[in-house]
Amino acid sequence: MLRVMDDEQPSYRLEELGNLIQARHELDRPAIVEGIFLLDTLKKLGIEPDYLVYVKNEEANPGYALRNSLPEYLETYKPENKADYVFSTDFKNM
Repeated sequence: MLRVMDDEQPSYRLEELGNLIQARHELDRPAIVEGIFLLDTLKKLGIEPDYLVYVKNEEANPGYALRNSLPEYLETYKPENKADYVFSTDFKNM
């Protein structure tokens, strides 16, 4: 909903996202934020997640647009290691 579509690394309209999160907190309501490169986005907003879910799929192809930015993001932020819960969509062993 708040994604900027022109960037190589997906990014978000930070001011609007920050305002939405702040409004939810002021109402003592949770803010559920979903997206790719999420830890980078939250860092730019100065927000630490209370609970982090990481969704992974070893066979997923990030595509041409993310071929450079995704490995760099994963190395920098290590979201799988920081996650409170890791959800794998690799169902090959089932």
